[in-house]
Amino acid sequence: MKKYITLILGIFIIFSTAVAFAEPLVSAQESSRTGTLRVVSNSTDSSSSDMFFEAESMTFGSNVVEINDSDASGKKAVCVVAETDMELKDIDDSVPPCLNTVVNIPHVGQYAVWVRFKANNGSSDSFHYSLNNRPWATKHNDSAIGLGYQWARVDVIAVSGNTLEISFRYREPNFIFDKLFITDDTSVIPVGVNGDKTVNTINTEDYWPTPAIKPISGHPRLFVTPDYVNYIKSNLSSPEWQTAYKKVTENGNDETIAAETIRPDNGTAGNYSSSVSSKIQCRALLWLLGDVDEEHARNTIRYAREYLSTVTYPNIGDITRAKGDDMVMGAIVYDWCYDLLTDDDKKFFINIFKYMASIKECGYPPIGTGHQIGEHDGEGEIFKDLLSAGVAVYDEDPEMYNLAAGRLFDQMIESRNV
Repeated sequence: MKKYITLILGIFIIFSTAVAFAEPLVSAQESSRTGTLRVVSNSTDSSSSDMFFEAESMTFGSNVVEINDSDASGKKAVCVVAETDMELKDIDDSVPPCLNTVVNIPHVGQYAVWVRFKANNGSSDSFHYSLNNRPWATKHNDSAIGLGYQWARVDVIAVSGNTLEISFRYREPNFIFDKLFITDDTSVIPVGVNGDKTVNTINTEDYWPTPAIKPISGHPRLFVTPDYVNYIKSNLSSPEWQTAYKKVTENGNDETIAAETIRPDNGTAGNYSSSVSSKIQCRALLWLLGDVDEEHARNTIRYAREYLSTVTYPNIGDITRAKGDDMVMGAIVYDWCYDLLTDDDKKFFINIFKYMASIKECGYPPIGTGHQIGEHDGEGEIFKDLLSAGVAVYDEDPEMYNLAAGRLFDQMIESRNV
């Protein structure tokens, strides 16, 4: 048993040594040529993280025009035009944006960018976009052809500063932009002309049966239970544990982390840090062991939120594992510091876990590659990453646990009975 606990503490050592507010609506005449967005907000709270604005309030290029449309928000929209009917399907950096604006962001975090648009046919259903001067990408909207105005999520971006630049570039003529919605709640979906929010709920039984085995009640329950915490405490003075415990204590009390949790924007190179993520885990363990006070633990929660709000990952092989390690870090903080979480903290972690799962190889819902033994689906994706987060948040939202454990019990356990 002591060897097992030493191994748990050793994991922390290995990880730790590894590597402004929305403004009120103004008229399009006042703002459409300034290059700086004046936000249209449906909220009277000036610090609201839900920001709406009309496409006609953006800075126009030469190949867009403002149009009247009774179905559009404010009865106006912006249509992409061209001197010819030619499509610019390839991303060409010599072509200037057709629409551009800069949004004042109330706080750092992961922001979803949505656009309300109309695609009348298959030759007017796509556009190129760039967020905060990142490399241009293409958004296709084939499923919305001929359906009138629809909302589509353009992308999610980690914003570590106080502004977000949004640029659209011509790809096909006659694509119509109506309205944009920016939010730090990546779980919601805007609907209707006003962008009224709905939550993207999932019927988990559409994928796998609800697992009969549930997480135990109470906290902590992720990796440890209250009785097991007492067992750890009773053995901390043993020689076998001293080296590991000393390292955990050093990393958990390293306050230089305060300057590292809001990750700087590093573009497509990513900015994730296994060292920062591990130090946050060490802090949570010290709270679990009773070695630190509430202020220390509340800072741990804040550091976890700051890190998960601003972390990004490069597009390289096996990066899904790093994303999973950060999910587990968040799950540990949620479970081990549970008694200090606010309702806002709980909402944040649940939303960020679902978002992070969606950018992993398994996806969300975790259909992934469909492999039950091979590929990453059969490794930490389900068994560690989603299951850890699901166990942590089960009482508040059982969805992730039911999906992860549902697939595990329905497909992965049986496939290993060989």
